[in-house]
Amino acid sequence: MFVKLVVWLCFLSIILSQVSGLCSEQKDCGSCTQASEGLEVCCWNATKNSCLPSLLGVCRIGGTRLSYNCPTELPKFIYTDDFGRYKALPYIAAAYGTTSTEAQQCLTNTLPGARVYRQYFASHCANGTCAATLSYSMYDQAIVVSFRGAKEVDQAFGHSLGSGMASLTSSYVVKSGLFPSEKVKMITTGQTRVGDIKYAQAHDNLVPYTYRLVNINDMVTKLPTKSYPDLEDSYHSRFEVWYPNGMVKGSEFIICNQAGQSSCSASSNDTMLPVHNSYFNVSINTWVGTGCT
Repeated sequence: MFVKLVVWLCFLSIILSQVSGLCSEQKDCGSCTQASEGLEVCCWNATKNSCLPSLLGVCRIGGTRLSYNCPTELPKFIYTDDFGRYKALPYIAAAYGTTSTEAQQCLTNTLPGARVYRQYFASHCANGTCAATLSYSMYDQAIVVSFRGAKEVDQAFGHSLGSGMASLTSSYVVKSGLFPSEKVKMITTGQTRVGDIKYAQAHDNLVPYTYRLVNINDMVTKLPTKSYPDLEDSYHSRFEVWYPNGMVKGSEFIICNQAGQSSCSASSNDTMLPVHNSYFNVSINTWVGTGCT
């Protein structure tokens, strides 16, 4: 038996060596993620710009075997902190208004010229009540739909559970032909994974101007949880904007060019639930009660 074990280990070593040689020949993510040899697949590590073999089908830390997760160019509409802080945030906060008057006060104090058109409430939604606010801005020539987050949810803006609603809605309005893709922009805070990798790809094609904001290590953005990064039944769409040190004015942020970039928020495994409701240094679900001042 000892001899058989030694032979098997030698055989496995030969296979791994062959794979390693094949993988190391690949010089870019696209070719790397398409390569395989024997029992193993090749995995691209964007940080190291190298292609390495998997181990029993699982990529090493920092690697990906998915072509979808290869680095890609950012949208022409580049995210700025000012856009997130002074444009998107007020609309997201207004969605938490219990009345249209309360929502309007938030916009009046932060975005002169922005007007609430109507609020919508749906009972028996996600074990509670879902809410959305439809607004418009003559200054920006924009129609804005914002969704309130879980309370018991833009263009489409949304927070938490609302971010998932924003993702689905933005995809729908483009797919159904209500608005052309280039006219729709989506920005979310604390977004959960909405669907599988096929949905993520479809959303990217329909709404390329999308940014998912993540504050430090917001644990909600890691839901549903995954046993390993390349698991395809739950996957984020592009593009993540990670604030690794909090979101006070002037804080550093990183625009991640992979859907599941290991060097972005995925690199932070600590769970800090309090940061989920604190974006841009305000309590996003209660700010509307102060008139957003």
